[in-house]
Amino acid sequence: MAFGKWESVKEKLALIEAWFRDGLSERQIAGKLGISKDTLTKYKHEHPELAAALKKGQEAVDAEIETALFKRASGYSVEVRKAYKCKHIEFDEETGRKIREFEELKTGYNEVHVPPDTKAQVFWLKNRLPKKWREKQEANPESKDDKEFRIVIDYND
Repeated sequence: MAFGKWESVKEKLALIEAWFRDGLSERQIAGKLGISKDTLTKYKHEHPELAAALKKGQEAVDAEIETALFKRASGYSVEVRKAYKCKHIEFDEETGRKIREFEELKTGYNEVHVPPDTKAQVFWLKNRLPKKWREKQEANPESKDDKEFRIVIDYND
């Protein structure tokens, strides 16, 4: 019976990769395959092609998130479509009197700059350069309250 289950899973390797890339957990993927999480884990250890499909799906998601985080940390510009209300007034050339007045909606594009996000920058630096950018908590020796902490951020050049 287990052999038949693996054959069924093996036929869906591309789908499994896509599910993982779409953000499904291994437990959710196992549910979609009609097997338990433990069985999926066992198959992952026994069949390198399954492990490779899961890894490939995860790498794609990780790269996409890393790109988005870098973009957010460094700032970017984006074109945004916006509606404008335009007012038109027509005048009689001889008398100079207003003939008619009307409004219409027009759409245009604005370039909007999204500034760098300092939280994303700190997260990036702490994870990419942990020895250089770290945050440690120390008890404040001057405090009478043991619950008071001082946060020290070391920057080692």
